[in-house]
Amino acid sequence: TIEDDLGQGLRLRRASALLEAAIPRAARLGAQPRCARVLQSLSRLTMALSEGAYRATEEQRARDKEAEEQEARLSALAARLCYLGSTGVPPRWSHLGWLQPSGAPLALAREGGQVILAAGAIGAGKSPALLALLEAALFPRPALTSATLPPTAAVVFHCDLTGVTLPELLHSLRPNDREADRALLAQALWTEPAGLPRLRLVVPRDQLEATYARVRAELGELPAGLSILPLAFPLGALGALGLESLLGVDPDDPPRYLQEVLAEAQELGEELTCGALAMAIEASAAIPEWLKEQALARLRLLERIEDPRADLWDLVEPGVLTVVNLSGRWLRRGEALPLIVALLNAFAQHSPRHGAFQRILAVDEINRLRGAPALWAALTTTARQIRHFGSVLWLSGQDLLNVPEELLALATQLLCFRLRSPKLFAHLQRNSAGLARVRFSRISRLRPGHALVVAAEASQPELRGRPQLIYVRPPSCAH
Repeated sequence: TIEDDLGQGLRLRRASALLEAAIPRAARLGAQPRCARVLQSLSRLTMALSEGAYRATEEQRARDKEAEEQEARLSALAARLCYLGSTGVPPRWSHLGWLQPSGAPLALAREGGQVILAAGAIGAGKSPALLALLEAALFPRPALTSATLPPTAAVVFHCDLTGVTLPELLHSLRPNDREADRALLAQALWTEPAGLPRLRLVVPRDQLEATYARVRAELGELPAGLSILPLAFPLGALGALGLESLLGVDPDDPPRYLQEVLAEAQELGEELTCGALAMAIEASAAIPEWLKEQALARLRLLERIEDPRADLWDLVEPGVLTVVNLSGRWLRRGEALPLIVALLNAFAQHSPRHGAFQRILAVDEINRLRGAPALWAALTTTARQIRHFGSVLWLSGQDLLNVPEELLALATQLLCFRLRSPKLFAHLQRNSAGLARVRFSRISRLRPGHALVVAAEASQPELRGRPQLIYVRPPSCAH
């Protein structure tokens, strides 16, 4: 009814004004039949329209007032923000948490490349921290991000060699249902819980059916926004550095015979296949037999996922979280790292389909990965490349003992959550001057969600290179 139409205040006011002007004209027609009934109807309609217009106006005023208050709150938040990854105030940022004990809000600058390393025991807060970073990177949200963000795609590698668990990130499609988290988000950031809008779970083709069955068994029907896709791409999409990691080549000192094989692969370009590369390796008399066996074994692994007709950029897209599930008994411990390094390099390349966009590439539970020094050297080179391209690389694990010093030295931010072993913390201290004077007893007493952060760059000089206690905000999506 007209009385209930409260969303059209301007139209209602105009209609009411026209009717008010019509009443005197109708009164002058008093000698005509049914004039009294017309006047009565016009009067009732005018009153109804006036009431609806009044209520619509009041509601609009309330909305305007709420918008002004929200703008004032956001301005106050921005004025207090401290930034990691930038020496000044960046135009675009993602909220990370709060400095302790001051409570000053903390954000990660979205300009320039970042390498973030995080270490902590199970339940210390690494995974929620990663999720908080991811959700504040994919699309703008008041208080959680700046007003605009660069187009960003997120890729997380999940490695569970037992093959019995699904990635926990699948739950991020639902809103956070933890009462304490919801209360903090509402009180400190005026934010309602919300799940991620889109998530792609990428698995080897021969695991598609089993993955669908496991998702339905654990989550019921497929959640809205979830796509399950086969891990498939042409071998040429890996790039030179990706092929080097698969072949076990040290990127800083590749032997001549492998350079020849890689040159042949480069000549094949988009026509490169596992079969063609295997023939080139087998035909080389200079490659030692043990290295041939290693390279051919890794190519056999790739045959499971190679598809010359596939497009790598079907898997990754700005605004979407892609979870690459490398779990399963088909993948041995020594095979995960070369495949991850190769895919990291591929996902960091320019996308002809999507154009320029930022990436957040994350490898969780890196302590589970094993590989030869050449593989770690390849990962270090890839990390430099990702940072150079202006994207973000996140590496986290219960410990970082297997991470080489060269890679630790690339960290622009080091997050140390609660640790239970002095040995693990001593390893971090040897490779981070900012932690040199921190006692292990302080680290062992950290509460969940709390961490010491050492940042190479920060907007406040006192934050640079020094350990700062922070509380990482809970994500607004489920975790």
